[in-house]
Amino acid sequence: VRLRRGGAAAARIPLGGAPRADTCYVPEGPFEATGDPEAPDSFPRTTVRVGGFLIGTHPVTNHEYLQLLNALVAAGRRPEAEHLAPREPEGGATGWIYPRTADGGFTLGVDAEGTPWAPAQPVVQITWRAALAYCDWLSQLDGLPWRLPHELEWEEAARGADGRKRPWGDRFDPALARCLGTVAGPPGARASTTTPPT
Repeated sequence: VRLRRGGAAAARIPLGGAPRADTCYVPEGPFEATGDPEAPDSFPRTTVRVGGFLIGTHPVTNHEYLQLLNALVAAGRRPEAEHLAPREPEGGATGWIYPRTADGGFTLGVDAEGTPWAPAQPVVQITWRAALAYCDWLSQLDGLPWRLPHELEWEEAARGADGRKRPWGDRFDPALARCLGTVAGPPGARASTTTPPT
């Protein structure tokens, strides 16, 4: 299937859909990158061509990341699981964000303000190497070559191909995002599948 993108070039979209329901396909083609005068240290606007790729529709969640850690513990690889586990930020309490279970595994706890972590919240406080380890583990689990998106892929997937500042356009609209002041309660992570306020 071929579609026009931005009136500049054709993009090829494979038939058959994404291999997983929680992914979407971003087709190959040119897109308008960078060039946002409101973004600190933004490069000048430029048109770049990026190959087609699959990307998750939501960030990796606490539930998904706990599956990796507990699979490692169950396989007798506890030191590796401990090395990959999310940790408190520098200056905070030392130790893991996830509490330990009686068998040495990890589970959900509460954040520094006493708010319980939710399974569907994005995992936080992991290193780049831990994120790579999750990609490797997921690839072995389902046989697909998962990796982290590079910077231009991330920008195109989040921003679109036509140079808009935000996924919905150039104007900021708090009704289309979850940000400070748009939700009740203290600031903090929300479930990845939670819709923006209306």
